[in-house]
Amino acid sequence: MDRSAAIIEPMLPGVRRLSENDGRVVFTVLSDSSLRHEKVIGEFDGLIGDVSHEDPIVRWIIERQFPAVSIRGRGVAMPEYGMDQEAAVRMVVDHFLERQIGRFGFFALRGERRLVLRRAEAYREVLNRMGHESELFGIDLRAPGDTEGELPGFEELVNWIGDRQRGYGLLCANYLSGSLAISAAHAAGMRVPEDIAVAAIGGNETLCRFCNPPLSSVHFDSERMGREAAQRCLAMIRKQTPFEAGTTMIPPKALSVRGSSDVYAIEDTDIRRSLVFIRENLDRKVRLEDLAEHAMVSRSTIDRKFRELLHMTPGQMIRRTRLQRAVQLIRETRLPFVEVAVSCGFSGVSQLSRDLKKYTGKTPSQTRAGA
Repeated sequence: MDRSAAIIEPMLPGVRRLSENDGRVVFTVLSDSSLRHEKVIGEFDGLIGDVSHEDPIVRWIIERQFPAVSIRGRGVAMPEYGMDQEAAVRMVVDHFLERQIGRFGFFALRGERRLVLRRAEAYREVLNRMGHESELFGIDLRAPGDTEGELPGFEELVNWIGDRQRGYGLLCANYLSGSLAISAAHAAGMRVPEDIAVAAIGGNETLCRFCNPPLSSVHFDSERMGREAAQRCLAMIRKQTPFEAGTTMIPPKALSVRGSSDVYAIEDTDIRRSLVFIRENLDRKVRLEDLAEHAMVSRSTIDRKFRELLHMTPGQMIRRTRLQRAVQLIRETRLPFVEVAVSCGFSGVSQLSRDLKKYTGKTPSQTRAGA
């Protein structure tokens, strides 16, 4: 296996699991430069690597039908695996639309990899199919001659975000773009997520939670891709499957909705107040009377507005918000399930399990394991 750290490292648990289950399988991590030497690769039985058309080793692999798997999804004429970028984008679009967001943009740093361009194009195409348009904006993070610590283009980003209208959904190419967008929104006097909702594709979950507010992000199932790529490579080594070109796309694991996009883009003040009240009081019983009192309107008024503007009852919104928060805590923390249940307003683990199964089709244990 070659070592393109940002791509390979998250896959290693899946590869390791295969080797642990079969004591005859041994994987070795090689440097990227090893891909340029047939003699080095030829010492092994197979290869899992970040292989592209430009790598000299590709022709050697194809001519000999050497048991090798690419893990970039670049359309190399050999077996390969890739992350389903369009599926990741669809997760964010569905999330934005579900939150009543009607204006959309994509932000990336100029000069980033082709992968970022694929995400931007997928975002535009998915929105177009749904009858929406999107804006594309980019800045240069650093230009020749810039002094240490300066962010060229950041002021440009601040001005651009400041010109967006309320109820805007911004998808960022990655964690770095997302964190910059949140900082720029603060500098522009824009509230995140009330004025602009921000989400990103990929990124370390811990880093995403350190943003202020925490950055919503799509997370890929790298472990699954490592496991399936290793299984495919091993099957070719054992002559159980032929060397065939083709790309297997691995769907994203989940969209973790955090504070940067956890909002409904509703102009109605009564609904906005009620939604904030629900989010801030998940650990207690929230009644229709509580929402009406907090919004300073009658029960019938708040009930009617929920049905007309959100297409659900207040009770349904309360349950949905509890479950979304429970899923986030289960995935991102090691809190015991009983503590998750209590903090989200469930009577106990049994109610949490029952409602979660109905909502996601998974038990708390399956949700935590990423099944």
